[in-house]
Amino acid sequence: MMSSTWGVVIASGKSEKFGADFDTAFLNVLSRPALTYALERYEQSPDIEGVIVVAPKDRVDNLRGMVHVFGYNKVRTVVAGTSQRQTSVLAGLDALDESVGYVSIHDGSRPCLSANDIAETLKSAKRYGSGVLALRLVDSVKTTKKGSNVAKPVDGDTLWIVQTPQAYKVELIRKGLEAAQKKKISIEDDSEALSLIGEEVRLVEADGPRVKISGAADMNMAELLLRH
Repeated sequence: MMSSTWGVVIASGKSEKFGADFDTAFLNVLSRPALTYALERYEQSPDIEGVIVVAPKDRVDNLRGMVHVFGYNKVRTVVAGTSQRQTSVLAGLDALDESVGYVSIHDGSRPCLSANDIAETLKSAKRYGSGVLALRLVDSVKTTKKGSNVAKPVDGDTLWIVQTPQAYKVELIRKGLEAAQKKKISIEDDSEALSLIGEEVRLVEADGPRVKISGAADMNMAELLLRH
């Protein structure tokens, strides 16, 4: 019977703002790689039994050393990912123990992860099959036809900004990602894979922004949030 719950941390992403040579999860935030904050939260989480880290091929050995230095005992292995989101996540899923029934997927470039994020998304996944952290959009939203001319307003009450962690029943997210691969559809957000196979996606409201490191301004904001 599959009952274990593991985390998969994706550390193979890059940012056009920094340049193709920069792995954003490894950029220093308050003198530590951004990735270490997420690994620390998973290490401390009572809901997580093991962790798989997906890294760029040329960073795998380096990251294994980092895991040892920081003492992340829940990290079971580090595997190589690719520049494509779904293949990296599938690489992480393939490395899970066969006893794992639920998985919490998180971007290593989002250091402002909380214990509550992990717990609440997993609670939703175990009840509904999915639990996706999301921030309700409160600002007014407009669409444009061309340039900066407003075409029409959008009802902001129906809009959410999807973030991570995202928790799933393993068989559902695997089925969705494999369907995307088969149909040659590029998935930028893991929850799209469930929609692709007709499964509902359950959102879990975040209590604040979970900054993703993609530029200098993001690093400044992440440092401010982590200090407080």
